[in-house]
Amino acid sequence: MLIQEMEQQIRKWVERDILQFRWTAVAIFRGLKVEKDRGTLEFWTSKNRYTISFSPTYLGCIAVSRRWRAGEDWHRGNDLHDGPPTEETWSAILKDILSYELESPAEATSQNDLLEAAWGLIANAGNGDWSKETSEWREAANRWRDEYHEKP
Repeated sequence: MLIQEMEQQIRKWVERDILQFRWTAVAIFRGLKVEKDRGTLEFWTSKNRYTISFSPTYLGCIAVSRRWRAGEDWHRGNDLHDGPPTEETWSAILKDILSYELESPAEATSQNDLLEAAWGLIANAGNGDWSKETSEWREAANRWRDEYHEKP
């Protein structure tokens, strides 16, 4: 298999398994680079950067955290699944990416609690009377509410 054939296979898998759910082709294929005998597909989530490397004989993925942990000055990373450039390897990589992105209920709850607390502070500014605030502040508070606070 030539590198151009492998690139076309990667494009097919991405279109079938990723693009139909959320990504746009422009965003994800901007991270596709092919050199003489190998290629990479790089994409990002809010938490991680993923680099899928491929060649006619290899398919693998690396995940790197986009956030530093307290006291660290490097980004943590992990090797995800790799192997021959097959449908089976591609599926295993996608499963690894999904499991890498999942949060524990405790993490999700604490983030939701923080968002709710932030909304409580914003909503009660000026003792709940936003007319006491500047128009710029009211506009910013409305944008925040519309973006982060779930409407009933």
